[in-house]
Amino acid sequence: MSVTVLINGYGILQDPQNRFPDIFVRFFPHGVFVLTVSQQQNVATTSSWTVYRRLEMFEQLSLSIGAEFRHLNLPPCPLVASANVSNMQVIERCRDDLSRWLAPLLSYPYVNSLMQSRSFIDFISAEANTIPAGLLLSQHFFPQAMHHSTSLSIPIPAGQANIGEMDMKM
Repeated sequence: MSVTVLINGYGILQDPQNRFPDIFVRFFPHGVFVLTVSQQQNVATTSSWTVYRRLEMFEQLSLSIGAEFRHLNLPPCPLVASANVSNMQVIERCRDDLSRWLAPLLSYPYVNSLMQSRSFIDFISAEANTIPAGLLLSQHFFPQAMHHSTSLSIPIPAGQANIGEMDMKM
């Protein structure tokens, strides 16, 4: 089985519940990366889905898997949650940093254990194909996203043809 994670877009998530006045939207918006996840089911079939992840969710994943796999000495996630979400150069640098963080993480010899981790499975599959309320994407898609893909190939037992319960057919 092969899984590819591609960070191919970026958006701003404004206050979806309108709990705060406009000052919240202007000064405290959340940055959201658009990730395309593809999972090869067999030689001819690939399932793909899209997930939307706030910057701090990458750091939460890092903390979660770091605690779960403490003995493996995982690389820490780059600190990106406090990035200036209105500066496209900063966002592109964050995307590059996160792609570089994911690549070795997914290519380590213990990738089978990682792929069974609930934290990781949720990160790449929870709320798949669900655009968050208040998300503004506009022009924030990366033209060279193909150069920032992260993939892994791992053997999966015959009874498990996909990640967790995911079976997204597109």
